[in-house]
Amino acid sequence: MIRRVTQSAPYGCLVKPCQIHEIVRSIEIALARHRMEETLVESEKRYRKIFDNVSDAIMVNEIVGGTLGSFTAVNEAALHKLEYERDEMLKLSLMDICDENCADDCAAMLRRLLEEGTAACEMILVGKGGRRHLVNANAHQFLLDGKVLTLTICHDCAL
Repeated sequence: MIRRVTQSAPYGCLVKPCQIHEIVRSIEIALARHRMEETLVESEKRYRKIFDNVSDAIMVNEIVGGTLGSFTAVNEAALHKLEYERDEMLKLSLMDICDENCADDCAAMLRRLLEEGTAACEMILVGKGGRRHLVNANAHQFLLDGKVLTLTICHDCAL
């Protein structure tokens, strides 16, 4: 019974017969958990609104085997500027959208990023339709849930 109950992720559980103080305590705990979850949802909404309303392209990659893996998150500005749908872009990495003429600069930035945890350079990003964007790219490593991630912010030099 307990296994079935926990699978439904309840706010609480009472086993009959129970006393009034057990009911009151369970209700108080359920209300506190509900308030906490509402606060978390509101925080996520604020974060997402900020993330998606920044005019610079923001992209997050996981570092896998000493190189950048595919994007794990991108903001609306990155999608709009590079003309990708989110599911398309999440299959790519920064190296996939870096112009071939600045591939050496991108590779040097990646080496600095892996060695120092932060790196910056000018690069040209190529959108899905072939449009090129000269950007100042700033990348920083950070840990999240035991994974090494890279946050790259690309400021369009044409702005």
